[in-house]
Amino acid sequence: MIRATFAGFDTALSALRMNQKKLDIVGHNLANMNTEGYTRQELRTSSINYDNPTSFYMNQNDVNVGFGVAMDEVRQLRDQFLDKQYRIQNSRSSYNLTINDSLKSLSSFMDESKAKGIRSALDDIQTSLTNMQDPSKVQDPVYEGELMSRVQAFTTLLNSAAENIKTARANEFQKLNGVGTSENGAVQKINSLLDTIGQLNVEIKRNQLLGNPALELQDKRNLALDELASYIPIEVERFSEEYTAQKVDKNTGKPIAGETETRYRIYNYDERGNIVGRSNWPEDLRVSLKYTENDGNKASSKSLVLVNGAIDGLKKERDGTAYNVGRVSLATRTKEGSLPDENDPTNTQLQFQTYHTRDAAGRDAAKITTDTGASNDSRKSIRFQGGSVQASLDMLSSSDYDKLITQNGTKTTDLGLLKASSEMNSYSYDYYMDRLDALAQKFSRDMNRLNLQGNTSDAQFRDAVQKLKDQNAASTSPIPNYKPTNEEVYAYLEKQGTVKNHILLIDKTKTSTDSAAGITASNIGIAKGWVNGTTHIGTTGFLSRSSENTASTHQGDFTDTVTEMLRTMISPQMRQNNTRTSYSDYMNNISTVLATDAYANNNSYTINKTVLDSLGTSRDQLSGVSLDEEAANMMTYTSSYNAAARLMTALDETLKSLLNIGA
Repeated sequence: MIRATFAGFDTALSALRMNQKKLDIVGHNLANMNTEGYTRQELRTSSINYDNPTSFYMNQNDVNVGFGVAMDEVRQLRDQFLDKQYRIQNSRSSYNLTINDSLKSLSSFMDESKAKGIRSALDDIQTSLTNMQDPSKVQDPVYEGELMSRVQAFTTLLNSAAENIKTARANEFQKLNGVGTSENGAVQKINSLLDTIGQLNVEIKRNQLLGNPALELQDKRNLALDELASYIPIEVERFSEEYTAQKVDKNTGKPIAGETETRYRIYNYDERGNIVGRSNWPEDLRVSLKYTENDGNKASSKSLVLVNGAIDGLKKERDGTAYNVGRVSLATRTKEGSLPDENDPTNTQLQFQTYHTRDAAGRDAAKITTDTGASNDSRKSIRFQGGSVQASLDMLSSSDYDKLITQNGTKTTDLGLLKASSEMNSYSYDYYMDRLDALAQKFSRDMNRLNLQGNTSDAQFRDAVQKLKDQNAASTSPIPNYKPTNEEVYAYLEKQGTVKNHILLIDKTKTSTDSAAGITASNIGIAKGWVNGTTHIGTTGFLSRSSENTASTHQGDFTDTVTEMLRTMISPQMRQNNTRTSYSDYMNNISTVLATDAYANNNSYTINKTVLDSLGTSRDQLSGVSLDEEAANMMTYTSSYNAAARLMTALDETLKSLLNIGA
């Protein structure tokens, strides 16, 4: 039996069309070789088989032959596993990169390895005090002026460091929330990306329902997903839109009254409700936020859907937000009870809301509020395992450096409280601000107290001793044979303000008086009295003064104040880790902590970036356009095209020979 006349022509024609389409795709790939986010495309083909059964009465020598090649679809070459791993690693790398930038901003003014700073200023003060130990110089205004200028340089450096920390902290907050500045903070960017992904989901699904794969739109969506993963850890999954159908009996196929069941649009069902195959309905793409919730006892991984495919994507809220996407915004802080701003960004928290569900809850169906603080707290901590957003939240968290914990009757600093979370790999801005505040407070308190002692006369001292004894005697529970200590006497004198013109360091924001109350690194300054000459370094002497007798046993000299100040400068004064250290070593420790954090974080970033680059290379090997590979494909398809054209010519010649039989 002779094969159908034009069957061979159809086979050759299908080969011509297929190779032409493949050449078109090669050209498209080459044209977009340098287009950001472009994914290499290919044509999937299959053989057109002989699908009719062979008749019993057909010639037994007849052999079934296919009818050429079918073009099934144009698809992208992507690996979902690589995409998932790349986005996870992108979040980790972005976290380290953001922390790295933040620590660099601190290092620019707190790293004293290359430039003189606060530690150097403390050394200069110590040098001036050493010079003033000479009795001929202790009352010399030139040497006292030198000491004052060096103390002023120290306070200025503290002011500058505190101001720089505030600036860095405000910049960190603006990275999160750009309202009023760049309008391009993480909050705005995440919301924009969610809108973009949600809208692309709608457009892609609409095109796919019409038979267009919308590959270029998928490229745009993949780019948006990669960028979103740098801000927050996400999980991307495909799912089917659901619908409700009448439930039927599996045996009889009859409807069950009053009962419904959930079905999936990507499947075809028979009359009994059984899945019989895939339909042409396209899958949706869901994007979920991944986070860890820790109640202090255990940590659990959870997720919150931020983009629910294309479902209800054409419906809009009053603010224009589509129903299929979630939202992120600044949240009222748990501790402070107020919204953060750039002037007060400590403990910034964000609220993430899910998409607008179809039930009454709407967008409030599910939401979470980040809380870096506290597995040591009663609250649940909610944090992300990566992303630049978590890095900024960590840097803006509180430190509580000045919080002392009593352990075994001894006051010690619990290092666990210095980080809002044990998962943080560096200290926050608040930690460094608290440490500078602690230095400013302790230094000013020590210097002011020593100068109070050096300016207290014997009569004032004896009077204070007697007043304290009188107070004890008049109390409801008097202490027998009470003898106030020197510390108690000077605390009383300081509280009563008996000794005038002794304050050296003040809160400079209080312009009405020289007040030492509430001193911080931001406001510490030189007392106006010391500047205008009404206050001087004390010279009454106090080293051997005793409060045990009302009569003075003073045997000191006028260098006692300077000598004691010098001793204070070099002896352990600052609480650090569970011990004490000098002012200078305290500043050394701050710089060391910063350098250690920067070094450890930089190592983590290097490792994570190397893994990220490796995954990116693997993705590019599969999804990127290779000039050599496309050139080889072009030659292959051209040869195949020429062969198909030659087949068409051969069939034409054969048909001519057949038609000329008997002519």
